[in-house]
Amino acid sequence: MNSTPKVSVIIPVYNTEDYIAETMLSIMNQSLKEIEIIVINDGSTDNSLEVIKNTGRGDTRIKIISRPNKGLSLTRNEGVDVATGKYVYFMDSDDILEAITLEECYQACETENLDFVFFDAVAFKGKEVHEIMNHYDRTQKIKKEFVNGKEWMDHLMDEHAFHSSACLFVINRAFLKKHNIEFYPKIIHEDNLFTPLLYVKAEKVKYLQKPFFKRRVREDSIMTSAFKRKNMDGYITVAIEVLNEAAKENKENGDLLRKYVQTFYNPALDKATALPFGERLYVFKKSIKEFKAYVKPKMMVKLLLGINNN
Repeated sequence: MNSTPKVSVIIPVYNTEDYIAETMLSIMNQSLKEIEIIVINDGSTDNSLEVIKNTGRGDTRIKIISRPNKGLSLTRNEGVDVATGKYVYFMDSDDILEAITLEECYQACETENLDFVFFDAVAFKGKEVHEIMNHYDRTQKIKKEFVNGKEWMDHLMDEHAFHSSACLFVINRAFLKKHNIEFYPKIIHEDNLFTPLLYVKAEKVKYLQKPFFKRRVREDSIMTSAFKRKNMDGYITVAIEVLNEAAKENKENGDLLRKYVQTFYNPALDKATALPFGERLYVFKKSIKEFKAYVKPKMMVKLLLGINNN
């Protein structure tokens, strides 16, 4: 590619040989052609790397990196470090992106000088739309338009429409670098920390009311796997880091981040009611110690007694 790409698409890959070709093709066939596609093989033990090479053969926009496993967060951060596009997009290696997505997002960002643009998603299993992510359609919940990220975040939380998936954003790379926003390493639910920092720092944001992102529902994915201790450990780490960030911010930003902890941590506790007693007791004690001001007493009782209504 001779000119600077308009968007850099970062695709971490770990053992998704059955899906990565379809994912790559959905990016390679975007209507916006001036893009670079950074595919990072994160220590896959299956045939993913060969599929990547075969699928990308002949497309000079594709940059393939292969190295030992480091995890999703560090892989995404590495992608940003090598990216040269004005904007970045994080793509999961088993999902699909509508062909018009990057063009419409790029045009919106350029026309309105945005820090980022965000959009909606639907889930699919095989050829069928899946109900598990119907709540990702926010068109009926968003009743106002805002400019800065803080107002958007506050409204989205109030409408129960705040979604943290990094795959729902096209972001100005200079904005990320300016505020040093990165993914926290070696945890699950890293997007829950990355995304609120985007909103708190952003001055100009736009919502495109379109389900551009197609998330695949499969049995062995993080989204559909049973809730385990490592899931809760991830939420605990995110809550601690968000509160640490809140302490550094001004009162308005700090209050917003503390409100955010309440919105995601209590639902996480609800899921943790399915854990074994010893693990629930650990989470109970940790939550009382670290997040007493943010947890609901009723939720703590449910957690201790293992009352699971899911």
